[in-house]
Amino acid sequence: MKNTSKWQEILDEVQQWQKQTREQGHPVWYRGHSSAQWVAQSSLHRHIIDCYKQVGINIDDDPHKTIALRSVYLTLYRKFKARAWRFLDPSERSPWGIIFSMQHHGLHTLLLDWTESFACALYFAQQGRQAECDAAIYLLNPEGLNYESFKALREVYKQRDLDCDVSPEEQLIALDESFDEKNYSSYFHPQHSQFGSIAADACRTVAVAPFLSNPRMLAQRAAFTLCGLSFQPLEEQFDGRILKKITLPAETYQDSQEFLDLVGIGHFGYFPDIVNLVRDLKEETYRELKNIILLQTDTRLNHRPNTRSTGAAPSECFD
Repeated sequence: MKNTSKWQEILDEVQQWQKQTREQGHPVWYRGHSSAQWVAQSSLHRHIIDCYKQVGINIDDDPHKTIALRSVYLTLYRKFKARAWRFLDPSERSPWGIIFSMQHHGLHTLLLDWTESFACALYFAQQGRQAECDAAIYLLNPEGLNYESFKALREVYKQRDLDCDVSPEEQLIALDESFDEKNYSSYFHPQHSQFGSIAADACRTVAVAPFLSNPRMLAQRAAFTLCGLSFQPLEEQFDGRILKKITLPAETYQDSQEFLDLVGIGHFGYFPDIVNLVRDLKEETYRELKNIILLQTDTRLNHRPNTRSTGAAPSECFD
């Protein structure tokens, strides 16, 4: 059932939050979930949680869960690097290039995908969404997130006498091809010498600006957060000034789809490859053919002879 007023309320809520954040001089990032029940966590965190569930153990009861997370991440990194090396471009063979290549191909990492485009986030919220289910859109102030994370980290690093600059700053952390262990972002990398020993509270989520760009990342106006070692979802780590989750009720499904149709960017727009070009062409052809059939049916119905006015025999009125 269509509910335009509810959809308009959601658009107004997004615009208001966006306006307030931008007036503070901060950008806004978006993320879409096809189910409102999902939380904002990296694929690596979700993978570890799922493994615990499969063996019937409550992950909250295990004090060593971060050790499992780091062990799995290190193993995946080493195996992917060794086995995929000959398939990687030169720019993908740097330490961070390998991580982004892992993420690009669907392997578990600490990266969480975001976009600078609300329409793109809505597109992902609609993919695989059931019409009777609620979806969700996340809004993030990435620079505000970094400020809060570094503010909390300053004392932690000071107490542990770690050689790393964690002064509060409102800017994105650049991930370039170089790998300096003194850079805070390097603690998120399995190649770092202290990755296996750093405490969970000394590794908090940050927003990063990646150096690696491919056609898909450019089309999606991609952005990323590097998720810390905590298993708390991001919505539990940050308040509404930093991160906001907006539920898209089931009754807004049709409005969401019509909004995307209005924007006019389909699968090929966000995934510029031959597979998604074909996918778009199939869907476009289906919609066009359906409209033609409906139009022809309406035309035939409107031009049927009136037996009462013409006196024609009933049999003459059938096609």
